[in-house]
Amino acid sequence: MNGMSVDTGRLSNGVRRWLLAVLLAAIFLDAMDYTIANTAMPEIVRHLGGVRLFNLVLAVYTLSTSLFLPLFGRLCDRVGRKPMFLLGLTTFLVGSILSGLSANMVSLIVFRAIQGIGAGALVPVTLTIVGDIYQGQARGRIQGVVSAVWTSAALLGPLAGGILVETVGWRYIFFLNIPISIPALFLFIRFYPTKRILQTSSSFDLPGFFLFTAPTLAMLLGFISLGYPETIPTEMSWILIALSAFAFFFTVRHGLDRREAFFPSFLFRQRMVWVSNFTTFLATLFIAGVEIYTPLWIQGVWRETPVVSGLCLVPVSVCWTLGAIWSSRLLAGRSMRVPVYLGVGLVFLSATGMLLLQVDSPLILLVMWLSVGGFGMGLCTTIFTVVIQSVVGDELRGTATSSNTFMVSVGQTFGVGLCAWMWSSTLARQSARVHGVSLETVRRFLSVASEAPAQSVIKSVVYAVSSALHHVYIVTFVAAALAVLCALFIPSRQLFSHDQSENHG
Repeated sequence: MNGMSVDTGRLSNGVRRWLLAVLLAAIFLDAMDYTIANTAMPEIVRHLGGVRLFNLVLAVYTLSTSLFLPLFGRLCDRVGRKPMFLLGLTTFLVGSILSGLSANMVSLIVFRAIQGIGAGALVPVTLTIVGDIYQGQARGRIQGVVSAVWTSAALLGPLAGGILVETVGWRYIFFLNIPISIPALFLFIRFYPTKRILQTSSSFDLPGFFLFTAPTLAMLLGFISLGYPETIPTEMSWILIALSAFAFFFTVRHGLDRREAFFPSFLFRQRMVWVSNFTTFLATLFIAGVEIYTPLWIQGVWRETPVVSGLCLVPVSVCWTLGAIWSSRLLAGRSMRVPVYLGVGLVFLSATGMLLLQVDSPLILLVMWLSVGGFGMGLCTTIFTVVIQSVVGDELRGTATSSNTFMVSVGQTFGVGLCAWMWSSTLARQSARVHGVSLETVRRFLSVASEAPAQSVIKSVVYAVSSALHHVYIVTFVAAALAVLCALFIPSRQLFSHDQSENHG
């Protein structure tokens, strides 16, 4: 195989800074497009129609990204970082332009899928390049900066989408990517040097890719469909999940039995890799459920405004950013167990606090638990990325990194699906049990634009909503508890010392 390897040892600090700016721009674009379309969807539906399909505009981006994360991670080890980054950013740019030019909802869905495929390359290849050009404590610090940029951009997405829709139109939420992507492409070509090296390897494991993709897609669709019980029977969703999980087992076996498999065996045999990945998955499942359903508690139980609800989630991103930046300091001169246990411990503490919330609990208590969870997530996500990149060689760093980003994406999907199932099923039971409360009554109660139900049934509705959300928090609590148990298997190992050079910082 002809591979491409960057000679990172000869990069000047100035070149590294330019490359870092490009990589942060790529991460910013990916994170923004996860959330920027949310506030624009009503306007998009008004112009393009297809109200029954609008959920697919949001879901197809996440699905296509999730499916192609491992592929691009594997290819950046075999083909090279530079061609995969350029391919990913170009695909993302083309998908953005086509999405902005969409004439109907079906074409927008197709073009968003293309955009998502490009995003599937940006995250793992970007994180891999950071792992290549920074070592030691500098790697942890820069990965923390990357994580901070991602969370900040995801937070700004809905705000930016709303402003663009109200000023220049919904198409510009996609055209916004053009003035950022094109300079990033030219700067990356200019500053990322490569040299060709010859490596002996077998052909690409195409059967392994399809064995991985098919059950993964089926499983993700199964968890997404759990949130739509009125359209797809819940039993059918669970059957699809079970069958896809069974098929995924054979994908794992395929990886263990083949030396050059698409799903290589070291992902399961290297203790630090699989512990980091599964803990990441469980912690992400926790935060996904909390971030999506906490606004329902704030608005539905405490009757606060959407603005207050949005402001309450800001500390999650702020504390996540602080935790990500601080994580590299905790790794220096210590066993990796110290920051990992602290991170998952804070996640578990946050999950416990959310589970114990009462109808009469003060708002500041909720904000405190959200802040604790955000800080813990910032520690966990950054540390696990650094851990995984530090225990594999350059030739497998892309594959290992993409396995972690894939678990983040899957954790988000699983979290949304499981919590949606718990929410809808509990709410249905409560509606059938409480006199005067129906699902339509709850919908009107939670909708700002709808007329509120009669005062006589508001107390019953609040009880039904709080009970359903309490069951959602049980799901997030279990996920956090399992994350703690999984983290206990992390080995006691020091990645780098205080005296290790912060080279390339």
